[in-house]
Amino acid sequence: MICPNCKAEYREGYTVCSDCEVPLVERLEAEDEPPEPEMELVTVFDTGEPADVLVAKSILEAEGIDFFAKDEGVQDLFGAGRLGSGFNTMAGQVEIQVRPEDADRARQLLTRLDEGPQAEEATEEGLADKITEDEEPEPKP
Repeated sequence: MICPNCKAEYREGYTVCSDCEVPLVERLEAEDEPPEPEMELVTVFDTGEPADVLVAKSILEAEGIDFFAKDEGVQDLFGAGRLGSGFNTMAGQVEIQVRPEDADRARQLLTRLDEGPQAEEATEEGLADKITEDEEPEPKP
């Protein structure tokens, strides 16, 4: 016997749920809700660098893009855990996955992470040069 409200199970002979005070039933009716469809995801970024995973997640969260970090937890499952680099080569890289409709925007946001620190330094230098070019020296009195 089963309570239709709280789903508590009772032995034969009981007819009323002691918690809900409703009549018990032999079996619950099948729920008519359709199963939730599987969601298709697209990998937009993968890395073995733990810091890059955190930055990528932060960027996507800030932009309101839902994501899944595939294999992130797998890094800690092996006996060696994460090695000194913060990455376990046996587990492979962490993949950041998003919905197909968010893929282009996510890739665009994560491009600088993919290019590495050299691209960031070049961009910073280019910006510094541009700022210097745009600024006109103030005339001295």
